[in-house]
Amino acid sequence: MSQEGKTGIISFWLRTENPGDYDVIISDDYFKNKLTLPKGKYAMKEVSFRLELKNEKVKLENFIKKKFTIPYRLVYYIESKDDSIKDFIAIEQEAEFKDGKFIFKN
Repeated sequence: MSQEGKTGIISFWLRTENPGDYDVIISDDYFKNKLTLPKGKYAMKEVSFRLELKNEKVKLENFIKKKFTIPYRLVYYIESKDDSIKDFIAIEQEAEFKDGKFIFKN
């Protein structure tokens, strides 16, 4: 967590698991970056969000004491030899910041 002026940055680690039967290609930034996640494995990624606070007097430390949510979207498809077949699956959830931790709502 950091703040410069009225811009704050909150970062957290996200663990993504692939409990399925196939290797998948995953991305959370519209496939600007992607990762092959083998079946039965997991990946860790640091996720950062930039917050624009009302003004410089608002302190990020005080702001995060309140409960708030941030939307998060992960898209994946099954890795296949035939690149023409891609069934994209999107997982959209909200991460709730509470008690100093992000918890994904079910």
